[in-house]
Amino acid sequence: MRGGAAAMATARYTLEKGWVTRFYAIESVDNGGTHWLRIRRNALLTFISTDRLPADARRWTVRDTKCRCRKRSQPTQWRALHLLAGIQLERLSTRGAEEEKRVYRCRYDARRWHLTSQDERTPSSWHGTAAAL
Repeated sequence: MRGGAAAMATARYTLEKGWVTRFYAIESVDNGGTHWLRIRRNALLTFISTDRLPADARRWTVRDTKCRCRKRSQPTQWRALHLLAGIQLERLSTRGAEEEKRVYRCRYDARRWHLTSQDERTPSSWHGTAAAL
């Protein structure tokens, strides 16, 4: 699917319910955009095999985001890379400020992608940030 169709499964452990899993997919909308939907497991399996959600599948639009970065974000990696390429082409002629170099997934919301002018980070370059355990 154009725009970087994606499916995502999340899981978290709670003392009350044990492992809680949620399933998400990106659906195209008429205006050419996309949005995230929370779906059930059986709809996810159909989506993975056919790139389409069943017509009778229950779906819930995900309107909120957990991203606290205050940066402009994109809903898919494809859209973020497309925006990055456009910015880099525009700056070839204008030689503006430091240009964006890459995209990365938001650490607070896996459904969002950001652009950055920083080089790829490695554990040795994480000055002042907590390293993953």
